[in-house]
Amino acid sequence: MTNVNPGNEYHDEVDEYRGSHRSDDAAPAPAGGATAAAAGGIPKRGLAMILIAVAAILLLWGIYALTQNDNAGTNAAPQTTMPQNTAPQNTAPQNTAPQATGSEAPAPEGAQPPAQEAPANRPEQEAPAIAPALTRENAQVFVYNNSPNPGAAGSTADQLAPQYNVANRSADSTAMNLPEQQYGIFPETTVFYDPSISGADQVAAEVARQVSGVAKPINEVPQGASLPAEVRGNREAVSVVLAG
Repeated sequence: MTNVNPGNEYHDEVDEYRGSHRSDDAAPAPAGGATAAAAGGIPKRGLAMILIAVAAILLLWGIYALTQNDNAGTNAAPQTTMPQNTAPQNTAPQNTAPQATGSEAPAPEGAQPPAQEAPANRPEQEAPAIAPALTRENAQVFVYNNSPNPGAAGSTADQLAPQYNVANRSADSTAMNLPEQQYGIFPETTVFYDPSISGADQVAAEVARQVSGVAKPINEVPQGASLPAEVRGNREAVSVVLAG
């Protein structure tokens, strides 16, 4: 019989040649298996290359970031560890006087300038104290007898005591004597005073009129004569020397 389907002859021949290593019940391998395997290998290799590229990019990025961090740390270290030289600023003398003067605002127009302390009121510029003027109340009158009359000093002291302070008045009039051998000779009754004391000349003149004598500065003591130590250097002393 003639086979109507020519393809069946090929299949029959294939079926007849299976080989001795294959069993009859083994299923034939699909015809498209090798093609699918070959087609499935291409996406895996592409994916692997993509992953390798991504890993390389991440590695490069990590190296770059690490390098940038190291550079930033190196640049910041000198700024944080640099010593601050603040001592000269703290120890430098501050000359505030010129700044205060230069920063003063000008006074408004028509305003009076601030009152300044008068130089006379400042302690460092105070004038030296002036000794008070000598009067009959504060004068110290000393009466000495340089005459031959032994009781002259006592009687004269009693005469002046109501008006003046007779500093050397004594009940023993001989204690008021001024011996010629020790103090020299005074030619006339004289009242001596310190010319540097204001008012001393007036007090001496008043006393001189009451004792009938003359008033003279203490630096005009007669040559060869002297006064007792208690009146020398005593600025308030008015010395009466009675002569005979």
